[in-house]
Amino acid sequence: MKTSIFKKIRGYIPFVIAVVLIFWYFNSKNKVTSLVKKVSVQDRIVTKTVSASGSVKSRNQADISFAVGGQIKYIYVKEGQMVKSGQLLASVDNVYQLQTAQSYKDARDIVLREKDLFVNKKDTNTTTYGGDISYEIKLREYNEELSQAEASYQAQLSTLSKTNIYAPFDGTVVNIGKKVGETAITGETVVTVADLTKLIFEIQVDQEDFGTTKIGQETDVKLDSFDGNVFKGKVLELPAQANAGDSNFTVKIDLTKTEGFNFAVGMTGDAYMTIAQTSTEVPSLLYNELVKDDNGKAYVWIVDNGKLKKLNVEVGLEGDLYTELKTKVDKQIVLPATEGEKIQEGYTPKFIN
Repeated sequence: MKTSIFKKIRGYIPFVIAVVLIFWYFNSKNKVTSLVKKVSVQDRIVTKTVSASGSVKSRNQADISFAVGGQIKYIYVKEGQMVKSGQLLASVDNVYQLQTAQSYKDARDIVLREKDLFVNKKDTNTTTYGGDISYEIKLREYNEELSQAEASYQAQLSTLSKTNIYAPFDGTVVNIGKKVGETAITGETVVTVADLTKLIFEIQVDQEDFGTTKIGQETDVKLDSFDGNVFKGKVLELPAQANAGDSNFTVKIDLTKTEGFNFAVGMTGDAYMTIAQTSTEVPSLLYNELVKDDNGKAYVWIVDNGKLKKLNVEVGLEGDLYTELKTKVDKQIVLPATEGEKIQEGYTPKFIN
């Protein structure tokens, strides 16, 4: 009898074990937790910008060089000095040009004296040359010779003037690239003059970003010399063509003067041009608080009836830091507490904040 009862009990053991395992499985599944942190939707102005590096320059800036090469004899200005339009800046050794100019002047003067002497003795020369017509022909020859001599002299004076360089406009000497005694070759920058009352921030942008850039576009400029400060500006000028060397585009930004900050030519930094912005504050999340699936569709993790769940959402403007959230979400949005934290639908959230 006891053996029969034992056999009956033993027959139920696999069934009981199966029930216990099933119960344990579902119970344990429901108890799987994931560390998460709460996320809040906030109303913000969402902004999208294009950024590029650049430097401060003058809107009116000239790199001045000699039209003829030679050894620099004089530099008449110093860096930081204000100059007037037409002011002499530097000279190369012009002894040879001076001597040549003097020789041309002497040659012209000789012809001029010979002509004057010929005219003063008109009566005698008319007889000598055989009449009025011959006299006039000889006088014309003197005039032509004098004209040629004058042209040669003026041409040499023009060459002589190229041994000097002058300020093209009122401004400030911002750089002197040569010293007295050094040789300057034709076209090599010797003095840079800039109008420091009109500064710009000049950047180089690639073709993709250039397509989103417009004149008058609001721009924030951050200069390395003034870390943490943001200066306002607007796109002032766009080029008609790309740079020959690198196919980028040179964009000029009007830099607004700011009291307490002295901008200087050559300062470097970054410009952030606003290419899109919401007109008002809109519900938004940080860019990393939204998730996208393999198809690029956006979703968020929410807590629904105590469990984690994916919720597909519609987004608007995707800015630099924030993304506009068009779907109204009335559930708590969460994110994994740490980057490596595993999170799946059906998990129980365990909040760390």
